[in-house]
Amino acid sequence: MSREEFYDEKISPLMSQIIALCAEGEIPMLADFALDWDEDEQNFLKCTTVMLNEEWEPPEEMIKAVNILLPSQQSPMMVTVRDGDGNVKEIHSILQLETTMPSEKEQLLIRLKEAAERCEKEFTVDVSGKKIINIHAICEFKDSTSEIINEARENGWGDIAEAATDSHDKIVKKALDIIERTENV
Repeated sequence: MSREEFYDEKISPLMSQIIALCAEGEIPMLADFALDWDEDEQNFLKCTTVMLNEEWEPPEEMIKAVNILLPSQQSPMMVTVRDGDGNVKEIHSILQLETTMPSEKEQLLIRLKEAAERCEKEFTVDVSGKKIINIHAICEFKDSTSEIINEARENGWGDIAEAATDSHDKIVKKALDIIERTENV
C-alpha cells in the first residue's frame, strides 16, 4: 500500500473530522503530510491543510510555517469533505495566493524588529506602583542584537549591523535616562 493510499484510507476520514471540529471551534490549524515521491515533478506528493482565518487570530508561527511549507506559486486545489460512510458533505476550491519567503537579510531584519518590540514591551515593570527597569529584558535584547550584528557582518550587511547597533544604543540610552531621572528625584 502506498503512502497516498494509506492516507486516503486511514488518515483522510480522521482529517475530515478534525477539519470540521476546528471550523466549529474556530481553531486555527495546520497539517502537512509528505506522501509518495512524484518522479515527474521530482518532489513529494503532499497534502497540506491550512485553516488560518484572521478572525480566529492564528499565531504568527503558524503563518510563517505556511510560507515555508507552501511553494511560492500554487494551482487551485479541490478539497472534498466526506462523512464516515464516504458520502460527500462539502467541496471546497482553494486558491493559494503567491507567497514569498523573506530573504536571509529580510529575516535578519525581522528578528531585529521582533527583539526590539519584545524589549520595548518588557522594558519596565511595575513594582508597588513604581516603574523599574527590567534589566533581564535589556540583557536579552543585548544578546539578540549581538547575534544579529555578528551575522550581519559575516554576510557583509553593514546596514543591518548599523541598524542593530543603533537600536541597541537607543535602548541603553533610554535605560540610562530613566536611571538618571530616578537618581535626581
